[in-house]
Amino acid sequence: MLRDAPRGRQRAGPGRRLRRTTRLRGLGLEMTLFLLLFGLLLAGAETWVAQREQEQRRIEAGHAVSVLADAGRHYLQADYPALVASVGSGQEVTVTDLQAEDLLPASFEARDSLKRALTVFILPIPGSGTLPDGLRMAAGQVDHGGDAIWPAEALIHGGGKRVLGIVAEGTACPPGITSPCLTGPSLAVSLADFAAVWPTRISSGAIIAYHEFRHAAWCGDAVHRIPTPADICPDVNVMARDLDMDGHDIRAAGALTVLGAIGLTGSLVVGDTLMADTITAGAAARVGGALLVGGAATVDRALSADETLISGSGLRVGAALIVDGEASLGVLRAATVAAGSAQFDDRLSIDQPCASCP
Repeated sequence: MLRDAPRGRQRAGPGRRLRRTTRLRGLGLEMTLFLLLFGLLLAGAETWVAQREQEQRRIEAGHAVSVLADAGRHYLQADYPALVASVGSGQEVTVTDLQAEDLLPASFEARDSLKRALTVFILPIPGSGTLPDGLRMAAGQVDHGGDAIWPAEALIHGGGKRVLGIVAEGTACPPGITSPCLTGPSLAVSLADFAAVWPTRISSGAIIAYHEFRHAAWCGDAVHRIPTPADICPDVNVMARDLDMDGHDIRAAGALTVLGAIGLTGSLVVGDTLMADTITAGAAARVGGALLVGGAATVDRALSADETLISGSGLRVGAALIVDGEASLGVLRAATVAAGSAQFDDRLSIDQPCASCP
């Protein structure tokens, strides 16, 4: 006896099975394409992250070179005369040396984020005298193993594009610049002299900061309070304009040589020799050594000279004239005179005679 098949469970025919198989194959292809696209996106993201990390490393490397260069410049300035005298044919200053001088923090590493060694090279600038005319500094990457990373971003973001450059060689150097050279947005200079002293340590692709330091930069235009080497700063304390003391004193002077006139409203006190064309003092004048006046001298109050007194023209003193040494004068007008010996070429006028007057 035949039974009817249950409703809803009819047996699928060949056409229905074909449609199901086609649908499953379509889903498999879509999944394969999705996975392929996802893999490509993941690989691209990994590449992008790696590029950003590499770019950041280059930026950090440029920053490290800038910090190193600042420390190197301070090292040059700290004891510039001694360094000029001792630099010889060249000198290397390591990161450890700069840390010992408290110019770099202890956390500063001798290798940067690109794993390149860092150091400072100093060369003399040849001069016509016995000493160099200044110093040249190249601070940056050395011994970097020839990696091919081209750190252009470091020049833009490293904080020193005016002094930072990339070492290039051969035809990569600008015309007229001897290879190897340092090139940057505002820099084109030969490093051949550095390569001659350190031939294996100046290599293409390295980031280096370059700086020239000459005597004038260290001496400056200001008047120096402390002694400076005459062969480095011969004119450092030469005044190029008038000096207005605004009523303040000049004390403890040694020898005072004046090409023009000395005009004072107060007292004149000189510890050693005073040489001038003319002297005008509104108060007393005291010279610890010799007083040499090419023209006239006028002192409203007392004038005292411990050694020789010479006046080529006239001497007028409103009070006492005291000379412990010899006096050689033209015209003398004084209230009282006391001198060891005196010679007057013209005449002597004394307002109040004294026992010691000549």
